[in-house]
Amino acid sequence: MTLSDVVLNPHSIAPNAFIYAIWPWTPESEALIQLSSKNSNQFNSAYRLFLDMKVVLRLAQLFQYQNLCHRICMEKTIEFAQQQYEQLDQNITAVRQDKL
Repeated sequence: MTLSDVVLNPHSIAPNAFIYAIWPWTPESEALIQLSSKNSNQFNSAYRLFLDMKVVLRLAQLFQYQNLCHRICMEKTIEFAQQQYEQLDQNITAVRQDKL
């Protein structure tokens, strides 16, 4: 399964699932679906948490209202996930620096 499969067919996946994908994220990145974020340590370091399926479903709904093509939906979803990942990384870095 690829990120394209997940993003373009979100209703075929449980809404409480978590999506992990091979970094760097592209439409062709291999994706894994987990029902819990607790078992993520079983993946090799190439996989990173992409998004919660509820977020993907919400984005799909928003893009549907905007009548966007599949390619644009895919690009915007990956862009959103990257922004979330970068923000989380910055927050973790700030917390570590505060502890020093």
